[in-house]
Amino acid sequence: MPRTLTVAEAQAQFPQLIADVCNGEEVVIARGSSPVVRVLPVAKRTPEEQRIRDEEWEKKISAIRELRKKIVIGPPITIEEIISARDEGRKYL
Repeated sequence: MPRTLTVAEAQAQFPQLIADVCNGEEVVIARGSSPVVRVLPVAKRTPEEQRIRDEEWEKKISAIRELRKKIVIGPPITIEEIISARDEGRKYL
């Protein structure tokens, strides 16, 4: 069960709170009687987990690059053409 501290207690004991969390303890910080924050240590990845994560990101980035190649960009449009298109649409309202 996690240890619960008030905001004031967490502020007063912050260095110890960080040390405890780094040692694997979970700490809940409450405002009054309502829990508002749970402090956990950052999960460390093994080199294998990091390699897999990096490969997944590379696949996602490659997929985005392929999609971007399929986007058709037409010639530049002038402000006059934008205004004309806007006004054309208003004719039918």
